[in-house]
Amino acid sequence: MAGHFIDCFAPGVGPEAAADRIAAALSRVQRKVLSRQRLTPGGQAPVAGPGTLRWRVQKLRDDGGSFLVVEETGPARWDLAFFRALSATVGGIVVAREHYSREERRGLATFLFGRTMEVAARDMQQGATTLGGTSLEQLIGTRSVDDVYEARFAELSNTLAFRLREGTVLAAEDWQVSPPVERFAAEKPAAQSWAFLSNLEAAAWKQALAAGAAKGWEWRTATVRGASFVELRRDGAFDEADVAGLSAKVSAVVTALEVRGAGEPFRWSEAEKGKVVERGTGSGAQELFKVLYRAATLVGEGPGMVFGRGAEGWTLAR
Repeated sequence: MAGHFIDCFAPGVGPEAAADRIAAALSRVQRKVLSRQRLTPGGQAPVAGPGTLRWRVQKLRDDGGSFLVVEETGPARWDLAFFRALSATVGGIVVAREHYSREERRGLATFLFGRTMEVAARDMQQGATTLGGTSLEQLIGTRSVDDVYEARFAELSNTLAFRLREGTVLAAEDWQVSPPVERFAAEKPAAQSWAFLSNLEAAAWKQALAAGAAKGWEWRTATVRGASFVELRRDGAFDEADVAGLSAKVSAVVTALEVRGAGEPFRWSEAEKGKVVERGTGSGAQELFKVLYRAATLVGEGPGMVFGRGAEGWTLAR
């Protein structure tokens, strides 16, 4: 019998609020949770029947870090609208896969902050879907969809691909859920900007705020593997002059990213000591990962692992 795989991973998500964020994403796309069954972490899971959404949060390594995996059994096709919503509720990246060999249906998709960055899929019945400028054939080349999916996990998590399948499970549940209610449609493009200030202690950031840094941006602080950083976001396009000015007020490199969704190109800038030192545009998941890597490498982390803390905890700088 041909296997039908529908799943996704979200780097950086911990076990504390994973269930709430999955439920919120389902609610956004008008799907209901009908029942829940807690699974024993590391135990033998039952065979998943139709309508089952199985999720687990898995430890990435002993010194910290975890990620979320969601698997669906039963839908006729993957629910891209759910994966997009999940990227909003986890506050980060979601990479999704569908592979159904019997119907020659294959696809990969990447979402960030509720925006569609890339969909590359081919369906024997419905033809090709391409958002982000790269067809499925161009994306995978001589590799399989599964190989590229696991390679993206390894790149975003700065680890080995096999850790997606093996490792310590921190929490896991089986849910019975209602089926998707509508076919996926790309969102209306709308600019959203995000910025990352690496290796910046909370005390130094408070001083910068007092001096008027980042007015009009929302901010939150976090620590990953002992490295502190500040994350910023705002609706609309960022102004390079503001990014450069911010880098003059803090002793940190500032990486800014503007995404529009619907697979449209993004732009980015990097500033240090009051000057923009790099800038560029890109499209698709692979080019996005390269920009995120520029920011995350300064805190010694994989580019996906600085995300996943949800959509809460933001404060408006005034």
